[in-house]
Amino acid sequence: MPIHVRDPMEHDPQWRDRKKKNLPPELLKIVEILHAELRDHLKPGAPAGIILQVAVAVVRAQQVIAGDKGKAAVMKRHAAPGGSHDLAGAVRAEWASGKYKSRDVCADQVHVKIGLSYKAARNALIGTQKATRRG
Repeated sequence: MPIHVRDPMEHDPQWRDRKKKNLPPELLKIVEILHAELRDHLKPGAPAGIILQVAVAVVRAQQVIAGDKGKAAVMKRHAAPGGSHDLAGAVRAEWASGKYKSRDVCADQVHVKIGLSYKAARNALIGTQKATRRG
């Protein structure tokens, strides 16, 4: 006897309405999986909205986790030797040397040598103390 595979939520009119609203494929797949897993635990005729809410919560949790992993990876790259933290530190060290009369002049003369844009070099100097001029 052939097995007939049909949409597991075909019987639910709320589901059909939501499906027509073009859910993102990732969310749609999670909804289908959750429905398949939970259908035995739900009362007959339970609204698909419950499953959709759970699916949205799952997707949001995945996004938060992915965002946290991405932020950690970015911080790791910036903190690596030769990363932006080191480069900004080099700009600040140049400023602290006292060779420059202003932060703008320091950023202008140092940014090419260090390999930063002028804006990044200037931003690295925000909040630094006034350097005592030595020359």
